[in-house]
Amino acid sequence: MSNTNTPDLAPMPAPTPTPKGGALRWRDIAILAALFAFVIAGLAGLAAATGWEKTKHQLMQLHLGQIAILLCLSLVNYLFRGVRWHFFPIALACPPP
Repeated sequence: MSNTNTPDLAPMPAPTPTPKGGALRWRDIAILAALFAFVIAGLAGLAAATGWEKTKHQLMQLHLGQIAILLCLSLVNYLFRGVRWHFFPIALACPPP
């Protein structure tokens, strides 16, 4: 292993221009639609394989207040995550982005 400070990196090639117009947009929409369809099919298969009726019955017993409490708890969870990721760079002495 050598102890030189010069990296052996090749220069980066010039970026290829993206095609203008609707071709790229339609491709992205088609890929997103296919992924969405796969997720829906997977969830439907999971529901069919695991007995969706019991889960549906329990979900239907939730009241509006209980749903609101669950959403608030989820919001608190995400707020704590944000605070944690805000303090990680400070604890690691990294500059903020």
